Amino acid sequence: LAGEVVTLSQVQDAVIQGRAESRFIVAASPTRINQDNLFYRAHNPAGEGKCRKKVQEEAGQENSFTCRCGSRGIPAQETLLRYMVRLCLADCSTYEWAIMFDAETLFGCTAQQLHELRQESEEEFQKKVEQLLFVEQLWTVGGKMEAYQGENLSLIHI
Repeated sequence: LAGEVVTLSQVQDAVIQGRAESRFIVAASPTRINQDNLFYRAHNPAGEGKCRKKVQEEAGQENSFTCRCGSRGIPAQETLLRYMVRLCLADCSTYEWAIMFDAETLFGCTAQQLHELRQESEEEFQKKVEQLLFVEQLWTVGGKMEAYQGENLSLIHI
């Protein structure tokens, strides 16, 4: 299956059979893009490499963040918005919810730029999202099995 275009059903089967670490190419269309939590604020230390782990604002300290890597008191300029897009992909065989972290190619802008567009004009933001729906594209996806509330679920990531 490597290198050839496969269906989402074939990806799901491969994940169930334990070949989850493989990458697959699928021709699918996004049918829904979840607009809640499209972004997260990540640690972006200057000159120290790329942490990119999620940060949380410190209680009572505006523009000061704590990272999952253990760093505290991180100033806002050492953070950036990153994509975490949940979208439903569909092809001729089935549909599957997927998570996409590097979505600059999908939206044609950075997470910060899309966030600013949404703040400036919800209408323009909606147009940008809606123009992506039901347009078939090639996607490189992977998958893995995860347990959630005692149930095994396949998780597709882009």
